Amino acid sequence: MQTWKEAKLLAEGILDCKKRGVRCALLTIVSVRGSSYRKEGAKFLVTEEGEEICSISGGCLERGLLDTALEVIMRNSPMLERINMEEESSWGMWLGCPGEVDIYIEPLHFDQVLSAWVDAVVKGEKFVLAKRLFSEDKLLVTEKETVGNLTQAKEEALSLLHTYGIRPYLNGDIFFDTLLRYPPIHIFGSGEEAHHMRELANILGFEVYLHEPSERVKIEEGSFVLVANHNIKADRVSLKQALMSKASYIGVVSSRKRFLKLSEDLQVDDRIYCPAGLDLGSFTPEEVAFSIMAEILKIYWGKTGESLKKVKQEVTYGTGS
Repeated sequence: MQTWKEAKLLAEGILDCKKRGVRCALLTIVSVRGSSYRKEGAKFLVTEEGEEICSISGGCLERGLLDTALEVIMRNSPMLERINMEEESSWGMWLGCPGEVDIYIEPLHFDQVLSAWVDAVVKGEKFVLAKRLFSEDKLLVTEKETVGNLTQAKEEALSLLHTYGIRPYLNGDIFFDTLLRYPPIHIFGSGEEAHHMRELANILGFEVYLHEPSERVKIEEGSFVLVANHNIKADRVSLKQALMSKASYIGVVSSRKRFLKLSEDLQVDDRIYCPAGLDLGSFTPEEVAFSIMAEILKIYWGKTGESLKKVKQEVTYGTGS
């Protein structure tokens, strides 16, 4: 799984290789069994000059796969590398993670599908890329177009295009790849924590919209709303609009006592979180924004928000379960 930020770095790297006439290989995690630091969809670009962009681990796998990637570039033929991280690797590193990953390593060809994928990433457009392993068969579906020859994957790809929370996965020999999309976040207010919220949310891959208190906004079903005007009348206007929507979360930056006053006579419900955020001891605007984003992730994934030390089941990073 990749963020938009990582995907844009990859797209820029691919465009740079094309401009310079440099060959490159793309390494993608296509299957994970057990525990792994990164999950399906994580990517790593290697050029024939040994340049590296992005990562598929915490740094432990890339070093050993560099030579394999260079071999793929030279042979112009894809490979599937299976790594059991409980065993000592062929390059002498024992990772100790109780998991196994399959990494598909392919030479990149600047064809119509790759060009359309780069264009979609650069423009921030929704997409699903279906790719048959060890084949040139692939299909890219966006809201504007469908490009490629893997027509048997079109129906499944289209069904994924507008679905939140979809992670890349392997279905038989076809890998369905997309970027994790969260529901949008609507923030009413322009204070410091609102701007820090936007920065954090963008890093995580959320679409974020800042609004004026009385601005009429189309709030999509399942959206997250934050009311942070720091003005009780303005907060009341924004809160009233949020309550009339089908937002799944309505966070209010306020004390409980102040909230009772601003919500007087409004039909409040259990979507409201006030004070917004987790109990992290936050004081500064940056810390408040961090605690609110943590609460949003907790609610979206249906997790406890507990320290992982207290979570009884085995934790695999990337899923939290």
